Amino acid sequence: MDKQEPKANQQKKMWIQNTWELFKETKVGLVGMGILVFFMVMALASFIPPLIDDMYIPLYGNDPEVIGLSPPSLRHPLGTDYFGRDILSQLFEGAKWALIVGTTAAAASVFLGTVIGLVSGYYRGVVDTLLQRTADTVMTLPAFAIIVVIGSVLRGISIWNIVILIAVLGWPATSKVIRAQVLSLRERAFVESALVSGASNFRIMFRHIAPNVLPLSFLYMAFGVTMLFSWKQH
Repeated sequence: MDKQEPKANQQKKMWIQNTWELFKETKVGLVGMGILVFFMVMALASFIPPLIDDMYIPLYGNDPEVIGLSPPSLRHPLGTDYFGRDILSQLFEGAKWALIVGTTAAAASVFLGTVIGLVSGYYRGVVDTLLQRTADTVMTLPAFAIIVVIGSVLRGISIWNIVILIAVLGWPATSKVIRAQVLSLRERAFVESALVSGASNFRIMFRHIAPNVLPLSFLYMAFGVTMLFSWKQH
């Protein structure tokens, strides 16, 4: 038991190190991490202004001494809008929801893409063909247009419905990268050893192969978060 724990810790450290090395080699991944950290700081900052005064509550707080638009000042570093609401507080609140939607949607999309990529690359054959042709079809769909149309038909769409739609429409790219990696890993000696020892397909996919592709999944999640943040700003 004591020997297994250091080994597990060593594997965990190696996995974290490999993930970080992958991020360092990809400048876009570092940019994505930087943007994510920036939005996290702004999201945390969103809780501070309302504690100072009720006029900093983003949705309905307003400054009784201000009527309409006002320029930046000590009380309002970015000024106020037409209703006398603090723009900086609204910016922080927007960053918080951008972080929630962006990270949740990217995580759901990457999780779905990773699972499909694992199954597709491991089983190959008919399963691989069906999943990859489905991925090709989904990739041709205009995600933004579909979300706008659904929102128009339903006369409004909730944030969590947007997250689900992004996850359903955004998994193909991740699945293709993970599939390619799994096709290579499937031929490695450690997979053959697991097969000989009687391990199930499920265990081989998610216990032996998955840890080796997770760094790529996290990298694509960083890409996805960056893309969704920029998309949400529009």
